[in-house]
Amino acid sequence: MCTPALLGTLSTVATVVGTVGSAIQGIGAARAQKKQQQEVVAWQRQQKLNRDQEKVRQEELRQGAEAAQQGGLEQVSGESQTKRQEEEQARLESYLAGDTQPADSAAAPVSVADAQLSGQNLGDPTFTSNLAAKINEATGDARKRIKALAGVSSYGGSFGGLGTVNPLLQSRAGAEIDKFNEFRRGSLGALDVEKAVDPVQITYNPGPLGDIFSTALQVGSAGMGNAFGGKGGIFGSAGKVSQPAVVGGDPWAGLRNVGKFSGIF
Repeated sequence: MCTPALLGTLSTVATVVGTVGSAIQGIGAARAQKKQQQEVVAWQRQQKLNRDQEKVRQEELRQGAEAAQQGGLEQVSGESQTKRQEEEQARLESYLAGDTQPADSAAAPVSVADAQLSGQNLGDPTFTSNLAAKINEATGDARKRIKALAGVSSYGGSFGGLGTVNPLLQSRAGAEIDKFNEFRRGSLGALDVEKAVDPVQITYNPGPLGDIFSTALQVGSAGMGNAFGGKGGIFGSAGKVSQPAVVGGDPWAGLRNVGKFSGIF
């Protein structure tokens, strides 16, 4: 059975152990909370950085798409189309007039007007003059028809005609614009994934000693209460201990010297 002194000592020790343990747990929990706050701040900072970078990236891609659009519009502008049409018409005129000859036919006439009929220089001068006039007239008409044909073809579907080149230019510009728009959509999708990432979660785990410290504090508190209140409890009764009664009464009642002890009594 615990004496009041031993009970007080044990209660004090248990209370100190429990208090120190609780203080350690409180410090650990405070550190965990501070670390959690730091992680949240770092997460917020990173999220802002991601948004700022994405804003710059979106603007660059938007400018790229706009440049592709402007370039496509310039390529099909009136001035550009007029220049291409004239160049294609000149190329077709030269080709249809036979100005461009193969490398192995250098001796061939370069144009219809340069050709002569066999025996032309041996005929009557009047006939020769009339024939030359007819040839020149036919040559002029042919050149006019060639020029008209080249002009019409330069607007249509010839190799370099506007009907062939303009759709190709527009398709190329549209593909360039689509490319930048796809880049923008992909970049926004990546930003959404980054937004969905939660900050690091810090959890404080006191471990197995936490229950021991809590139990010690409870035991110490209960023991101190028993010591001061005279209650029974974990360490037993702290009140007055009664002597066991003697069965049949005290045989020495009335014979003891209640003053000074004498002998063994």
